[in-house]
Amino acid sequence: MVAFDSGKVENQIRGHSVVIISSQVPKMEPTSAGERLVGELCEALSSHGHTPLVIAPHPRNGLAQQYAVAHRFLDMDKFSRIQKWRDPVGTWTPNLEFLLAVRNDPTAMKLLQSAEIIDMQWSVNIMLAPWLRRVNPSARLIGTYHDINEQRFKRRSAAETSAKKALVWSVQAEISGCFDAVSAGYLDTAVVLSAKDAGLLKIRQTDVGKVETILPPVYLGNSVPLARAARSKHLLFVGTMYRWENHQAVQWLIEKVLPLVWQKDPEVTLKVVGESPSTDLLRLGQDSRIEFTGFLQEIEPAYAEATAVVAPIQLGSGVKFKTLDAILRAVPVIATVTGVEGIAQVSWASKIAHNPQEFARAILDVVGNPATYQAKADEVCLEAKRIYSQQSYRARIGKIYGKNHS
Repeated sequence: MVAFDSGKVENQIRGHSVVIISSQVPKMEPTSAGERLVGELCEALSSHGHTPLVIAPHPRNGLAQQYAVAHRFLDMDKFSRIQKWRDPVGTWTPNLEFLLAVRNDPTAMKLLQSAEIIDMQWSVNIMLAPWLRRVNPSARLIGTYHDINEQRFKRRSAAETSAKKALVWSVQAEISGCFDAVSAGYLDTAVVLSAKDAGLLKIRQTDVGKVETILPPVYLGNSVPLARAARSKHLLFVGTMYRWENHQAVQWLIEKVLPLVWQKDPEVTLKVVGESPSTDLLRLGQDSRIEFTGFLQEIEPAYAEATAVVAPIQLGSGVKFKTLDAILRAVPVIATVTGVEGIAQVSWASKIAHNPQEFARAILDVVGNPATYQAKADEVCLEAKRIYSQQSYRARIGKIYGKNHS
């Protein structure tokens, strides 16, 4: 990606055929799956003659040195009553504070009013579609559901031991499904990232024809996968640790699975890569065979030395990019059923396990027979790169968004 200097306001307003409303602007080296997908979308749109620009909230943790795409940040009042109300339930309610920030920014309003396509990333922004339809009646409205909140909340409800908490999550699941159905009605196209999510998205019967599946592209950023040089009996988990589903997965792995593994083979080690692990999780993983690295600027050496990647995910929704990332680097993967969700072929995983005992046996089998599982990983890597190729992704973007010949 090429770094972009947003320049003067006057130049920003002219010539942006696609305006993308996003929760974040892609940096030169993206730090999340969602951020990198928005970056890939901008690149794909540019390859078809579009001039995309991303509108996003001003980053709370400060600006990065360089951003990969044209963008405009909005100042949002994080102390407003709306923000305080939305904080506990923000993932399934309309992004009202963003709407207010746009209305208070004349440049952002002009960008939206002049766009040929307004693209909304994530459900919280798609719920702004009714308002955006009024702002620019002639624009095509396209919304991308990175995951399906209803599924995520239902799983969270099922995992709760408290009946009251379970009910709260269940109610949120129903409400979020209703919001999806209503907001999708205002879209021209509803984009999902897997066939699984296409089946889960709750929409009205009259809107079924709007749903399009776009598989995300192979993503390696500016880094190049290193030649495999796996350490013996070495497991790797990759994921941002402030996400509840990743926290719960690693906790389950350490508490329920690794003790069973170490009873049979005490030499197995685990590396956990991802920013913001909690104090409780660090305390739980104080065994010398477990390493928490936090965020790594260069992650390729971690993949290269891993005997296998573990994806013991039980909560959440959407495409499991952590699993796909490992497959595309020819690293054997041990996962739960949820850990391979949204991936084109479940059989790409080396092992799928349903409970701690099965997961422990799967780990012991893979680390005990590394050559066998590495050969399978090498084979499925080639198939995955073909299905998730950048060429296929850009062709789908061109078909759905169209080409800009102006």
